Amino acid sequence: MDSYFRARDILDKAMGTDSYFQIKSILLGLKAADVVEMRHGRWMTTDAYPHHLYCSVCYKTYAKNAKWVNELDLPTNYCPNCGARMDKEDEHEAD
Repeated sequence: MDSYFRARDILDKAMGTDSYFQIKSILLGLKAADVVEMRHGRWMTTDAYPHHLYCSVCYKTYAKNAKWVNELDLPTNYCPNCGARMDKEDEHEAD
């Protein structure tokens, strides 16, 4: 898996070293990657009937009165609205 770093963070760490300007020259010559920070959430259900399935990050409803809400047969690993990855553990589970 690739790791991405902010150029500013690298330059801050290199500040005051003999290789600062060489590192800065290399960083400025690189093509920037188009990356976004991954948000993590989980599917939540409302307590009141009819039950709605919604994203814990953007709170948008995914499905209303869905048959599979109580069967834990969740639809997808990503929220179609905000793109959050649905891999966060249940807050009531033990560590």
